[in-house]
Amino acid sequence: PVPVPATTDTSAANQQAQPVIDTMPFVPQATKPSKIVYVNMEELNDKYEYLNDKAKGYKARQARMETEYQTMMAKFQNDYQEYQTSAQAGIATKAVMQAKEEELMKLREKIGQAEMDMKKLGMEVQQVSDEVYKSLIDYIKEYNINHGYNYVLAYTAGAGNLLYAKDSLDVTKEVLAGLNDKYRKRKK
Repeated sequence: PVPVPATTDTSAANQQAQPVIDTMPFVPQATKPSKIVYVNMEELNDKYEYLNDKAKGYKARQARMETEYQTMMAKFQNDYQEYQTSAQAGIATKAVMQAKEEELMKLREKIGQAEMDMKKLGMEVQQVSDEVYKSLIDYIKEYNINHGYNYVLAYTAGAGNLLYAKDSLDVTKEVLAGLNDKYRKRKK
């Protein structure tokens, strides 16, 4: 209980003492204990089979695209340097210079297309990330039907607001097992 400061009015008009209550902010009387657990997001990212299957394909595509992009950029820079040198020295004919310009423009278009393709891949990866998050939330809701937790927190070491998490509150292995089972059934 919160003590309530009181004063008394002893004037003749009010012979009986009456408490005067100061205005105080709301203070809850009691809180109910909460059941809280967490999921280790690093472990989930490492061991969720759906995410790993998707990531394999994306990583290979991303590596190939980046290599092709770097190769095109290097070629463009070399070709442009040669074009500049030829233009300054005046050693190439007008027709040769015009052909080099067209070649540079085509290469620049290819580079632009490669940049768009990499952005598209980034959007696909974001879509998978959103799907993974939705599947996690949906599964947590399903999982919680039988467990009755008030809060299921996401824990990532060194990031976020959760500074400490007791190992006994870690439900990552159970959640991973359930997510992977659901994924394997969908995969068949």
